[in-house]
Amino acid sequence: MTKIAFINPSPNLKSLYGRLSKEASRLPPLGLLYLASTMKSAGYEARIIDAPAQNLSNKEAVSTALEWGARYIGVTATTDIIFAAGEIADLIKARTKDTLVIIGGAHVTAVPEDTLNKFRSFDFGIVGEGEKTLKEVVDALESGLNVYEVKGIAYRKDNKVKITGPRDFVEDLDSLGYPSWQLLPEIPKFYKPTLLNYKRLPAVSLVTSRGCPGKCAFCDTRVFGSRYRMHSADYVLETVRYLKDNFGIKEICFYDDVFTIFKKRLTQICKGFQDSVKGIHWSCQARVNAVDYEMMKMMKKSGCWKISFGIESGADSVLKLMDKRATAEQAKKAIRLAKRAGLEVEGYFILGFFGENSDTIKATNKFIMNSDLDIALLSYFLPLPGSPAYPNANKYGEFNEDWENMNAFDSENLQFIPHGMSNKELVKAQKEIYRNFYFRPKTFAKYAFKMIKDPVCAVKFLKAFSSFITFVSKES
Repeated sequence: MTKIAFINPSPNLKSLYGRLSKEASRLPPLGLLYLASTMKSAGYEARIIDAPAQNLSNKEAVSTALEWGARYIGVTATTDIIFAAGEIADLIKARTKDTLVIIGGAHVTAVPEDTLNKFRSFDFGIVGEGEKTLKEVVDALESGLNVYEVKGIAYRKDNKVKITGPRDFVEDLDSLGYPSWQLLPEIPKFYKPTLLNYKRLPAVSLVTSRGCPGKCAFCDTRVFGSRYRMHSADYVLETVRYLKDNFGIKEICFYDDVFTIFKKRLTQICKGFQDSVKGIHWSCQARVNAVDYEMMKMMKKSGCWKISFGIESGADSVLKLMDKRATAEQAKKAIRLAKRAGLEVEGYFILGFFGENSDTIKATNKFIMNSDLDIALLSYFLPLPGSPAYPNANKYGEFNEDWENMNAFDSENLQFIPHGMSNKELVKAQKEIYRNFYFRPKTFAKYAFKMIKDPVCAVKFLKAFSSFITFVSKES
């Protein structure tokens, strides 16, 4: 059988998360699990090498794949780890020219020409959803057919990058089959969310839909598009049942962009958690204008304990430039209703977007302090390739486009500074908001109560909180 290995690159966590790198999560590479499942169903032998989870260097990951006998190696990468993916491709080509390297993911989808021009060791790029495209590419290469007729790929010919026509999105997600969970290393041992994102271990993440109907300017939606497609409720429940029965999973973190968007499916999933897949804690993400009290009360009853909202800013002027299509007042209402339903609430915020200034930052600080959020997470704005904001970045501020250091958490190397502000001001603002929120008695008491209830978690929490205090206390 022809062998295809999938490598999840090992990133530099320090560059991705700055001083908080020790608290980074370890989540299963779901995209690779679907790709492996597709290739296995087509008659190929597949293997997944998850370098971050297995604590492998990229060199070790490459050695593992080549010694296994991989004829094809697929690598996935977002912009922040594209250099790690490029390193993997270079390491492969330094050892053999016979193994083909195929790059997929958000970055190559957004800028395929730039990616293949910069990283010469990639043989093919997959533009968009990868399952059908990858199968057709390998089928063509194995049978001697014209691979350049496959839709959705980027390749080099006559030293120029060419792109074939776009491929239609997968309409029936259930038709993709189930992810190849068995190809991962021991899930309870190697994977876990960040400390504040689970109640019970082992916990694992799932994405049960594709496409986001939101038009947020900071988001790149080119891989899955803007039209929402979803797995059926039965598929979701069967996946959870499989994870519970085979790996002892006790909690699911749903990382769909908007898990609540179709109420009928949500109701079926909640009912399933109550009737057939019992004892599972879960959390999800939603838009502030896509929830109501009865919905969240139903979610709470079925085991949901936390909901996360992309609030982004407390200033409507910034939200308008983001094309968020939601207001700060709507966010306040969503938080109130979620708390009333008994859910914990996490809010995501972005600092340094277009139009950000001292007044808008004060509005965000005021919003966070006056709301009843349990968790507030602040990242820095990045004009990601493929996002609507990307081509306008230089109009609104100073944009240092450096793929190797493009991340949303490293305060030492911000990539975008809005006009009228400085790197130092943004970093100072983030740390002040964190101190204001997490060092107040109300928040301290909340987490102290959690630690009393769970002494094992308390030890981990104290270690993490110690790192956090060092981070926010240090001068920018």
